[in-house]
Amino acid sequence: MIKQPLFAIWSFTKKISKTTNYISLFHCDYGFDYWGKGTLVTVAGAVQAPNVFPLVQCGSGTEEVTIGCMATGFTPASLTFKWEFGGSELADAVLYPTSKKDNQYTGVSQIRVRRQDWDTQKPFTCSAVHAGGTVKADVLKQVVVHKLPALSILISETESSQMVSFGCFAADFSPKDYTITWLRNGKKIDPSESSTSSEGKKNENGTFYNAASYIQVKENHWKDDGTNITCIFANSKEHVDAHLTYGSGCDPPTSTKLEIDILPISLETMYLENNAELVCKVHSSDPVEVKWFNESGEVLSALESPSSNTYIARTEITYDEWSKGMNWYCEASITDSIEVPTRKDFVKNNGPNRVPPSVYLLPPVDDLSCTNMTLTCFVKDFYPEDVLVHCVSCPD
Repeated sequence: MIKQPLFAIWSFTKKISKTTNYISLFHCDYGFDYWGKGTLVTVAGAVQAPNVFPLVQCGSGTEEVTIGCMATGFTPASLTFKWEFGGSELADAVLYPTSKKDNQYTGVSQIRVRRQDWDTQKPFTCSAVHAGGTVKADVLKQVVVHKLPALSILISETESSQMVSFGCFAADFSPKDYTITWLRNGKKIDPSESSTSSEGKKNENGTFYNAASYIQVKENHWKDDGTNITCIFANSKEHVDAHLTYGSGCDPPTSTKLEIDILPISLETMYLENNAELVCKVHSSDPVEVKWFNESGEVLSALESPSSNTYIARTEITYDEWSKGMNWYCEASITDSIEVPTRKDFVKNNGPNRVPPSVYLLPPVDDLSCTNMTLTCFVKDFYPEDVLVHCVSCPD
């Protein structure tokens, strides 16, 4: 928006006589007399609709929770907010003055809502009403993701030392709070342990963490009898454990961790035929059992005949199951082993920040020497990554 003084030139005519032509006189003062000197007139520029983002307070709150939404990148500056919950409009929202940067405006609105409404995990809708259009955003309570880690035990033994060191490693778990407990033949080990944790990867579902715990035990414990060492990882809801077993008079064996490979599903089959096949592969020189389970723990498939030390299990899932974000997992274990099976999950990413793609058909490059043309379909700015680009030619 640009404001600038407007200078006007006014004219009038005066009749001199019946035989005299009209004479036009120009004088700038008439423009100033009419408008007033220094009058500012707004010259309208381009209208740009806002982008709207939800805001949630960091603390847990008590009986009320403060939520908000931010509108950015809009012009002109005039903007209002409307809040709704369960189909009813909410009052008492706070509207902060808009701020300007690089000829674009930003506005923020906040409102306090009842905790009992917030805990229902139903969305509060914030609408930014602007000359460029009304843009909405849902503000809702984020569910804390509970994910058990991939757990493994490693050992270290020094010839000159009478101690054996054990390390228990937990990868990609959530939430951050956890405990790690060590057992020997089912009984808790008393020696002190040291633990460390770190922040791992982040995605749209939250932050995932890594942790490690270390313990030392006298070596002669492992020479006397068959011994089982267990590391137990637990959070507030569930737990998982990993084991190592020593035989009588034997040196400590290494823990076997199988690598599970879940092949990507065929999106073309899923979208066009409403089903697809899940394939789980494990490579091992030892006999391995591989099974698919659904989220209720039911076995879905049996192991196929192995080929070249490759063990495969398959199961079929439907589009409805996949699109709803149901969870499946593949378990693999060495036949007749007492070690905890290795597990890998498969689930469609149905996070709250899904964004539909923008699709562009790029025109072909003019080349009269060619009898064929290349058309390019450009798909961008979508989330999650599951997308099928299907090109169909239309009849003339």
